[in-house]
Order: sequence, then C-alpha cells, then structure tokens
Amino acid sequence: MFIDTTSIRTIERSVCDCLNVSKSELYSQLDTINLLAGKDENFDSVRFNSESKTFIDSCKTIEPVDLMFYHFGRRLNSDKSVSGCNLKELLLTENSFSGFLKKHGVTFLCNERIIPFYKGSEIDLPDQSDRMVTYLRNRLGYNIGYEDYYFNGFAFNNTWQNSSYVRSLGEGSEFLRKLAEYIKADELVEDYRANSRYYCFIYAIPMKYVIFDGCGEISDMDKRHILLNECFEKLIKQEIENRNSEGLRLRLKENVTIDKSWFIERREIKESLY
Repeated sequence: MFIDTTSIRTIERSVCDCLNVSKSELYSQLDTINLLAGKDENFDSVRFNSESKTFIDSCKTIEPVDLMFYHFGRRLNSDKSVSGCNLKELLLTENSFSGFLKKHGVTFLCNERIIPFYKGSEIDLPDQSDRMVTYLRNRLGYNIGYEDYYFNGFAFNNTWQNSSYVRSLGEGSEFLRKLAEYIKADELVEDYRANSRYYCFIYAIPMKYVIFDGCGEISDMDKRHILLNECFEKLIKQEIENRNSEGLRLRLKENVTIDKSWFIERREIKESLY
C-alpha cells in the first residue's frame, strides 16, 4: 500500500487505513497531539514529533510499502516515455534529451566524472568559489563527496504552488539553464522550451529506493514516521500546501531508474499556472 498524498481527503483515508483507526479516532488523537505541542504561535515541533511517534507506535500499523513521488520537469514533445533516470544516465545514454543536446553541439564523456564538451571543445570547469561552476561541478561529479546525479521529487501534491524552484522548472531544468548560461548558449533553453511541455509525473515508488532530503541514511521505519508526521500536520491544518516551504523533498537512490510499473499519472502544468 501507499499513502495517497494527492489531497487532504486521500491523505485522511490512507492514514486511517495505514494506522487501522477510524476517522473520528484519528482526529481525536491529532487534537490531543496538537494541544500537547502548544498549537499555533507556541507550537513545539519537537514535542509534536514525539507525541506523533508515540501515537503511531501504539497503532497496529500497516507499513506503507510505496511512497508517492511527484517529479516536475519539461519533456520534449517527441519523448513519450513516462520513466525517469538520474542525470548521469540521462547524459551518457542515447535518449531524447541527450540527442537534443548533441544537436546543439553539447556532448559528454565519462572518465570518473562526466566531462562536458561544446562544439568539440571541453568545457572548462575550474575549481573555484563561483556558485554556477560549483553547481555544474557537483552535478557532473567533479567534486568528490558532493556528486549530485539524483532524480528529484516531492512527497505531496501541489508543491509547485508555493515553490519558486518548482515553478522555475517550467522554464527548463536547472541543469540545462545553468549550463546554457555558462557556455553562453541561450538558444539551448529557448529551443527546448519551444519543443517541450511542463509536467508533473506521479509515481508510487518502493520506500527502500527513496532518500528523504536532509535526513541522511535512515531506515524505512523512520521514513514512515516522518511521512506520517507530515500528514498529521496537513490534516490538522486541513490544507495540503506548505505556505512557507516546499514540504518534504525526495531523491531517488543514485543507481535506481524509475520502473514503468511505478508510474501513476502525468499531468501537464499550463504556463498560466506557473
């Protein structure tokens, strides 16, 4: 099973199923937890987390096996695939995105790291403090220990409504935009945008393959507690949007590729919405 994080009502049903409690029992417990945590301006997040964990552990819980994963990105109109992969695989294998870059003179070779070329010449990425260069070096594996090839997403629906980062992806992926700016090839972004659409891809991914951003190496049990804790907060507020944050960010483990069987839905996000 998985906790359906599409809306407040689906979260409500899924959490009740997961914890084996009725709706009235769930909200009674949440009222108590919220009261003990101080509520509103006196809210104590540490106490809230502790009380939530106590409640979860007291239930005859059915552990979520899968996790809903919302991935945002533009896809070329010629790309009918609903799967996804990490940046390393995306740049080094034949696919619509690497083919698009190749058409514009951008290619890559792998030699312990991903080495970028533009019109036949290697793109110089010196080790310096410039934020754009640091970003590209991390994404391409130059900075050992800071490699970032991850396929990213979020745990809750409607994240894009309160995230400037997610809305910016409507212009093109962060990697594509920064690479184009660095090599002074604005036409890369312009052409990609003109021949693609912006989507939210929804997957149900086995929890063991998902990393919770900022949480380090944690067990699936800990992931379950964190996810349910986030659900509790949304149910108490009766709103799925995080007004002041992007919510729970997720990453797919580095060597995992999205399996087609995990795909649930692809929703186009119209330009007027972002």
